Amino acid sequence: MKIDKTKITIVLIFCLLGVITIAFLLKRESNIDLSNQHRDQANKQKQHDNATTYKQQESQITDNSHITDNNTEIQSDDIRDLEVLLGDLIEGDIGDALDFEWSNWEITCDFSDKNKIEEIVRNFPVIGNAKLTQDQSDQLCNRITEMIFNHGCNNFNKHIDFLKKSGEIIGSSYYERMRKMEINRGIPEEEIPTDRWELLSKRIELIKNEHDRRSYWKGLVSEGSHITIFESTKSNLPIGSKLKQLRGGIAVYHNSFSHPISLEQAIGDQGKVIMADVQVFIAHEDSIGGVVWPYIARYWFDTVNNSWRAQKVALLRNRHTAYPIYILP
Repeated sequence: MKIDKTKITIVLIFCLLGVITIAFLLKRESNIDLSNQHRDQANKQKQHDNATTYKQQESQITDNSHITDNNTEIQSDDIRDLEVLLGDLIEGDIGDALDFEWSNWEITCDFSDKNKIEEIVRNFPVIGNAKLTQDQSDQLCNRITEMIFNHGCNNFNKHIDFLKKSGEIIGSSYYERMRKMEINRGIPEEEIPTDRWELLSKRIELIKNEHDRRSYWKGLVSEGSHITIFESTKSNLPIGSKLKQLRGGIAVYHNSFSHPISLEQAIGDQGKVIMADVQVFIAHEDSIGGVVWPYIARYWFDTVNNSWRAQKVALLRNRHTAYPIYILP
């Protein structure tokens, strides 16, 4: 039998091409698998790196060693260890992740029992590099309790009475500003109270009743709440900036009252003052979403008159929201 070498050669060539094709396809499939594995590994590494970056941000916040006279920023112990920040959430809106975590924190008490609020405030963790006397500590506790209780009850007139007894002063510029607001509302000048505290009470009632601006507070959340004590040579330190960067929103309510001695004068006379940043988590009414948000109230100690003075209150909110919350520092 005569063998056709040409046909054999052709068959062998086709077989070789088939083997090469199969090998190519297998290698391609293997490369796809490896590519998927590398992508999965890269995603996991990215999540790990993001989490690590957040941990570093958190450690910067919780490290109190940065609170010195020369710093221009006070950073508080703002955030807990949030596993929810892994994955897509950390790549998206961290403010939403924080809101999600805070919303799971339970209300410690409502605002019906002032003594209960005072007990909780006394148990707030205190951090920082400055020390308070027992009298200073007691006074600060009293000041915080009054602020929380009166705002929780939306009893601004009672808070005004407390501020008046504490030595706060309605200065001429503040009074004139309120008078102009009344005149712009069409109120005859002769009907505008000459007593400055009476006019303030009237303005607050207007804000509450006609503009529906109030605290919208539902309950006090002790988890995450704390007090940071520090000494400062500056009167204009930013407040809540670190958390603002993470969440994207902040509303600051400034104290419009005058004091027997101004903060700037106290720093000028003494070189520095003791300050307290009081971070309080508050659960809000369902009408504004039932959100749990942190407030930071900043106080400074007036050694001349032996009293804590409120400087401002920051509401560290999510940047997507703007609720009609009213705070009277």
